[in-house]
Amino acid sequence: MKGKVTVSLLLLISAMLVRCSDSPIASDALLDEATPAEVIVDIGKTFDIAFSHAVLIREENLLITFQDVTESRCPIGVQCFWEGQAIAEFLLIKPHAGRGIAEPIIRPSVNPDSDEFERLADDALGYRLYMLELSPYPDIDHPADPHDYVATLRVEKLPG
Repeated sequence: MKGKVTVSLLLLISAMLVRCSDSPIASDALLDEATPAEVIVDIGKTFDIAFSHAVLIREENLLITFQDVTESRCPIGVQCFWEGQAIAEFLLIKPHAGRGIAEPIIRPSVNPDSDEFERLADDALGYRLYMLELSPYPDIDHPADPHDYVATLRVEKLPG
């Protein structure tokens, strides 16, 4: 009888642990992984994220980390044939959905209300990332260190 009770208790505890791993509490584990993290309440809200920092969109249990920048925008103080662009790389992590990379692009003359702006966004893990701004803007006299970059993003959930 004692053996059956022990087995029953072990099964109950195992079931509770499995159930807890699927709950929204999993975002607390992401908060620990996302140092420093900023909690964003509403998806679709515009927010800033610094290079090598992470943001957690709590309602989606989605962690976003700013990982890399490829900068080719025409620097201040230089005449360029083309305005250039910048591509930022973001790692998205969502429990039970895995990891994905989104690389939205920003071009200086593209208006956020245009069709071209929509094409510069990038998708990963069922989300679309729009980069609204990337600072600092390149300056020929003051090259930016990657850790100086701050991106302004908006994240939207894709239908389906």
